[in-house]
Amino acid sequence: MSKRKDTNSLKNFSDLKKKYSRSVIKLGNSKAITFPQEWVTFINIQEGSEIFLYLIDKDTLAVRASELDEKKKSFSIDPINWPSELVKKALIGAFKLNVDEVHLKYTQTNENVLFMVLTELKKEIIGIDFRKVPENKEYRIHFLIDTSRTSIKEVIVDMIDIFERIIEFCVQGDLEKNYSYLSEEIERKYSLGTRILITGLQNYISINIVSDTPHIIQYLGHRIGILYLRDLIQKSLEIKFIQNGDLIKRYSSFLKQIPNFLKKIIEPYFEKEKSFEAKVKLQKDLYNLNENLDSIKNQDETFEQELRRTCEFYLNSLDNFLDIAVTRVIESKIGLF
Repeated sequence: MSKRKDTNSLKNFSDLKKKYSRSVIKLGNSKAITFPQEWVTFINIQEGSEIFLYLIDKDTLAVRASELDEKKKSFSIDPINWPSELVKKALIGAFKLNVDEVHLKYTQTNENVLFMVLTELKKEIIGIDFRKVPENKEYRIHFLIDTSRTSIKEVIVDMIDIFERIIEFCVQGDLEKNYSYLSEEIERKYSLGTRILITGLQNYISINIVSDTPHIIQYLGHRIGILYLRDLIQKSLEIKFIQNGDLIKRYSSFLKQIPNFLKKIIEPYFEKEKSFEAKVKLQKDLYNLNENLDSIKNQDETFEQELRRTCEFYLNSLDNFLDIAVTRVIESKIGLF
């Protein structure tokens, strides 16, 4: 494996040269091996990282974590006080130059503006996709996207980010003017997730149905998950028809907690958590959400009844997601994953 510069790990490089033994495992119609965790940490392999294989001779296979001849072209933009049209021109220029990835920095002030620029740009450029990376305060933009390089987890996290943004627009009273963009973005992400799942399922089809059953179950779990999530997000768009800003503000604290709850479910779901401990906390949080909704004084207005039905739909959907998360724990305990 190639050695990468890592100031925290270079001093321990000699400790990683010991011999490791790994068994080849079946993965769909292919074979796979796992890497020692120490190696993964040292060379910074992430989910979706590309690994390059070279056949040296009949008994020797070389593995590289980077390809010197095929370096990814990427750059960062920090558009403080940039006009939105200039940001758009820069991204189109990157696309024309076959840039693989752009890191677009955002601030609290221009975050929504940049989101709308990117959403509009997707109408003009086929194959552009982007996702929010909060820890870096940036949008990560990819051109000519290949579904094999995008995980279903990334798609679901992106869908939750869209949902969170819709709630923000609801509270700010800006949902109606952004409605069409957000609606199209939901469908794009959902379609991308579906393509990823269908592509993955093709790899699980073989004569040996018994050995492939866990993968098919996993596919079905993800399929149900993105369906629930799309329905949940689309329901939130209906709030634009509630023409009462003061009413929505009364429910704003409750509404903002819904995407936060979803984020808590997603991480352990994809990490195939084998413990019910986190689910106990989530169940208590769900009880609290129900109590929060009950604590909001119901003035029995027509618009309020519509909004409360939407909030109750959210709670039922969260309960469904929690059911899926619990099922994942059981699947781990009985050896399906």
